Amino acid sequence: MITGNTVHERKESLAELVKNHLNKLGKSAEIILNRTNSAGHTDRVLVKSEIGFIHITTTSSSDPNASLVTGGFVEKEQDFAEDKAFICYGWVTRDKRTFLMFVEPIHIIGLEGISKQQITKLRNREFSKVIA
Repeated sequence: MITGNTVHERKESLAELVKNHLNKLGKSAEIILNRTNSAGHTDRVLVKSEIGFIHITTTSSSDPNASLVTGGFVEKEQDFAEDKAFICYGWVTRDKRTFLMFVEPIHIIGLEGISKQQITKLRNREFSKVIA
């Protein structure tokens, strides 16, 4: 389950889940802190893996209809997606299931927000997982 009281703590928790999930799939993965990508964005927490760099995004909302922000604040704010193979969206549902949804960045570029339902439709089925 994703835990933590702050955004950073939740990202670290999700990163650990992603790393462990990929390791169970036979893919090497490790958590990297404070890496700057080719667009100049510094990720405080991300996963470096055999399938590429994975941006970590989590929410504390268990509302199944909640949207997650993907842009709309400042210019060049989607630079976080540069050099990433996937964005892993993670959340815990009201019934305590944990969703790990891997989405290719091309699907979110230009969007200011995305719903959990949209994420579920866009997910990569090979890597995404629901943990009961």
